Amino acid sequence: MVDATSFSSPLPPQSTTVYHNCQTYNLQRLIVLLCRKLEGASKRGADVAVANLLCLLRILLQDLMEHLTPAQLQAFLSWPAPGSPHKVAVERDAQEEEQTPVEQQLVGACLRALVARNDPAASAGEYLTQLHLLQLLLVMLSTQLYCQDLDEQGLELPLLAAVLEQSEVDPVSVVETLLRLVIVGPQAPLGLRLFLPTDTRAILRAVRAAASSLVWLPMSAFSFLLRRQPAAPGQSPLGLHACLLLLTLCFHALPGEGAEGALTVRTPGPYRLALHGLRDADDAEATAAAAEDGRGALGRGPRASFPALFACLTREPVAPPETALLLYLVLHDGGDFRGYCLARTDPEALLLPLLGALQREDAGRGDRGAVYVLLTLLLAFSSDAGWAAALHRVWLEATPPWLKGRARAKQPLGSLALSVLLRSAHASVARHGDAFLQTNTLAVLANLAPHVTGLTSEAAQRLVSLLALLARRWRRLAADAAGLTTMAAAVGNPATAADGTPEATSLAVSESTSAAAAESAQLAHDFLRMALESASAVLERALPANPALVYALLHRGELFEGLPRDDPGLRVPLANILAVIDHFTRALARSLGEGAAALDAGTVMAAIRHDSRAWRGDRLQRGADLHFAYEEGLQAHSFFVPCVWARVVAASSLSWDLDAISLFTPEGAVGCSI
Repeated sequence: MVDATSFSSPLPPQSTTVYHNCQTYNLQRLIVLLCRKLEGASKRGADVAVANLLCLLRILLQDLMEHLTPAQLQAFLSWPAPGSPHKVAVERDAQEEEQTPVEQQLVGACLRALVARNDPAASAGEYLTQLHLLQLLLVMLSTQLYCQDLDEQGLELPLLAAVLEQSEVDPVSVVETLLRLVIVGPQAPLGLRLFLPTDTRAILRAVRAAASSLVWLPMSAFSFLLRRQPAAPGQSPLGLHACLLLLTLCFHALPGEGAEGALTVRTPGPYRLALHGLRDADDAEATAAAAEDGRGALGRGPRASFPALFACLTREPVAPPETALLLYLVLHDGGDFRGYCLARTDPEALLLPLLGALQREDAGRGDRGAVYVLLTLLLAFSSDAGWAAALHRVWLEATPPWLKGRARAKQPLGSLALSVLLRSAHASVARHGDAFLQTNTLAVLANLAPHVTGLTSEAAQRLVSLLALLARRWRRLAADAAGLTTMAAAVGNPATAADGTPEATSLAVSESTSAAAAESAQLAHDFLRMALESASAVLERALPANPALVYALLHRGELFEGLPRDDPGLRVPLANILAVIDHFTRALARSLGEGAAALDAGTVMAAIRHDSRAWRGDRLQRGADLHFAYEEGLQAHSFFVPCVWARVVAASSLSWDLDAISLFTPEGAVGCSI
């Protein structure tokens, strides 16, 4: 039994009654009372009293989780055993509830109430009840936050296990309800004011309203007229918390039967399995076919309007991290939704918010977890050749709003994508040295390269600058590795002095250090090879359509002279690039004379366009057809679970004790610090 001495820190005053629970069992009584209230609310409608009860229980449970171990929490929630000296008399009508574990009662009542609510914005009581239901479920799942190792053997998380193992409510219904809330994004009814602890502007807003109410009256009236419009998940408290809860439920993986090598095998949970059967509610044929062949986790799958879901995920000019995570989830596991996205004729609607988010993270030196998710999404889309080719057929008439101060004439969507990707790749090489970021960025670049047309000057210059950076890095690491190998050999075979004794050496280089340096040099070589092959692929397939790349190569021609032409990995792409540089250098000298180097860029570009008309593609060797696809790894949960919880802590309107969190290291509760 748990008493006050079990807590690792002083007891918060707001939960004093709970700490005497071993004699009173008031917490269990409170949970039973809440379950009855929720059952009654599903028939008569919810009121603010039910919402307040949900809020109270959420605060108590969250406080307990921050101070108790999972085993202590399980004991704390249990009814007393028969014959226990702490056995207390309970109400006659509570005897049946006492036979069922209290956490199972709570989970079942909450999920039944969640799927039963059809119009959360009907009244203030309904809205608050739905919001506090979502928050309570998030808190019940948050036992993960206080565990350092998700794969720890024998780890039992009582409330989380109750949610994942419950059988009263179909997971398909839960997923469908949460998706509906995300898509609709219900806003609070008029007159309902929500307390959001993360909103630091409340005082300033009150002062402003008091000081200038007359000035802001027209703005308030305009906002009143538009208030009923659907909001994005981040703008609607219900939509945001439904999104966070759906991510938390789906990304938790269950322990598998065994291990594959040294990696623990995890199996998808019931809610992610339910998402596999996602189908378009607007597609009557797909719905009929699904009913016939029994698709879905339990014979059927959740239904959602794909156009509405797509509009919800692309509503923001810059995709929030939780929206990017949800997009990954429905793309990877969402039945036919990936095919729907790829079949659309407006790739800019999906791509621009992702590029804006990638630009934001790179410009602000944001967390790498968000960048991982964005690059994974871009890799998943670019692996489809039709989608990659469509990017270069779309021309943007206006500059995206996230490109502040960089307005330019219309440009191909593909060139903008390459420009942002190359900027991200340059940042990952120069700042992070993160092999995963560099690999994924170059993989997306390789998927897009065969389809590039109309490459802008900015994108071409970024590509050549990246080649220069990778070449310098490879040379430096290769020289360091060669030096360490030589020194390691000298240490292993010391020189012999005249008297026959080995000479002492003050420098001892271990074989492991030499091997690590050689591995880093090889990795840098592979990155340089991928970038050179991407540039070569653009030249092989569409040189006349990309004069800006030819100009950028001519401008930095000395970069490629210093690379080894006999290197097996670099030989073909390097030979193609040097052939292009040589051909156009001679062509410009013939057409513009010896003073070609002193001419302005416009004249040189015009000459390149003219000479490109006579270009024959057979002058270049055909390189390898690079194509990369995304496959989720065995231990993907070790990344996604902390990343999702970092977003819950950062974005939800709940207050968290950051010092108690062990799953990741909160940095001001912003980002995925994993």
